[in-house]
Amino acid sequence: MAGRESKIIDDLTAVDSITDATTVAVYKSGTFKGTALQFKTYLGFSSDILAIANGGTASATASDARTALGLEIGADIQAHSAVLDATTASFLTADETKLDGIETAADVTDATNVLAAGAVMTTGTQTVAGAKTFSSAAVFSSTLSVTGAFTSLGIDDTATGERFALSDTTVQFGAAGASFGFVHAATDQFFTLSGGSTINLGGNIRVVSESHATLANDIFIRSGTTNKVHFDDSADRTIFHNVMVTDSYTVATVPTVVAAGLIYVSDETGGATQAFSDGTNWRRMSDRAIVA
Repeated sequence: MAGRESKIIDDLTAVDSITDATTVAVYKSGTFKGTALQFKTYLGFSSDILAIANGGTASATASDARTALGLEIGADIQAHSAVLDATTASFLTADETKLDGIETAADVTDATNVLAAGAVMTTGTQTVAGAKTFSSAAVFSSTLSVTGAFTSLGIDDTATGERFALSDTTVQFGAAGASFGFVHAATDQFFTLSGGSTINLGGNIRVVSESHATLANDIFIRSGTTNKVHFDDSADRTIFHNVMVTDSYTVATVPTVVAAGLIYVSDETGGATQAFSDGTNWRRMSDRAIVA
């Protein structure tokens, strides 16, 4: 080191600061404690701006320095952000695209979004397309309605042979070749099969449970609420509430004899008459004469 620079170092004291006003002024003037400084010449500086190659910024301002060093805020580096301070992971452009695709005030559980996701709401009215398979029991707390054209609605347990199938024209109970029972759970009530819009309209059949107080095991064929035929189990009889009419035949067309059968013969000798079968012949009721 040249003697002049060595003397400068020797003149430094413990309290000298290279950042105090005096020292800063020295760098600007090129003298220190009366001694001309040759640092720029010694270090090969051609100006007060230190080149990047020499460890400087080649700039006179902070903004120019950041640009020269490739650290321009907003272009090369991210400015400080309180939002990023609170972010625990990278937020990708793909994440932003997903968020942009969400509707304003979106509710991911509304019926439209749930249906679009291929799911089903547990409440409310919803149209569901495609076949749905239930791996456990499906319980309906209200009416189950099937509307519009459909091929079939069925419950089929191949393991036990139990089956209920409903199509647009047919109702089938029980698997092919198997017996089937359709029962009323109560033992003291009626079960009614009606052709009307209610159980008391149209033609209907009313079957009585086994423990009913007065009509146990009875069967009624009705028109609306009016009994037409009553199979009375307790009295072991059948009551016809309308006129009973047997089939009508001529002497030449009477059917094959059936034991205990009844027919009406329209042209029997002596006039039309009821006839019964004794197991061998058809006989007139009036005198037991064979129909001829």
